[in-house]
Amino acid sequence: YFHQGARWQENAIAALAASCLENRLFDPSVAYYEEVISLHQRTQPNRGIGNGTLSAYYASQARAYAGLNKTPQAVDAACGAIVSWGPHIEQRTSALASLQQVIRDAADLDRYVTDLDRQTAESGSDNPLVRKAIGNVYLERGQFAKAAEQLRMACQLQPNDTETHQQLVECFDRQENAQGAIYQLLRSLELSRRSIQLYQDLGRRYDKLQRPQDA
Repeated sequence: YFHQGARWQENAIAALAASCLENRLFDPSVAYYEEVISLHQRTQPNRGIGNGTLSAYYASQARAYAGLNKTPQAVDAACGAIVSWGPHIEQRTSALASLQQVIRDAADLDRYVTDLDRQTAESGSDNPLVRKAIGNVYLERGQFAKAAEQLRMACQLQPNDTETHQQLVECFDRQENAQGAIYQLLRSLELSRRSIQLYQDLGRRYDKLQRPQDA
């Protein structure tokens, strides 16, 4: 029906893709989103980047891939949502949340990380947002050593992200690694040299370690 009478247009494809996703028909949903993404990129200014619609398509496709337990493809689609996000802050927040949820839903996160490490070694390129999302999920699960490893990678790739520095401090605190937390705070102060709160926190930590001169 939709392929007749010039009905096969973006709105129809997007509606079918969304309906399949809602009804857990993940295979056709992925295929329909692939088609509507390609159509949108061909027909919109700047290939649809920045208008919010393309980002929403990618985010939904990521959910469909996650439903198929295809974590690498789901992460790629979620990253597509981030790259093409719209101008409003809520759209950016939603795109980042989509990536976080895809990582959270991974059937075997450790295996995905192993595969990601291998691909990174082969290609020489990495993604700080993916590493940060992985670190956040490990942190949620109480796997602090694994979280710290991923967050350190994120910091190396994107050293000016203060939130990642804060999460690393939390990892060290949860592991009762006082010296590691202090080291990370010193790194954070390299970015925020006028942060009174960081200096106060650092002073309290030195005092607790009975290092009054440093405090």
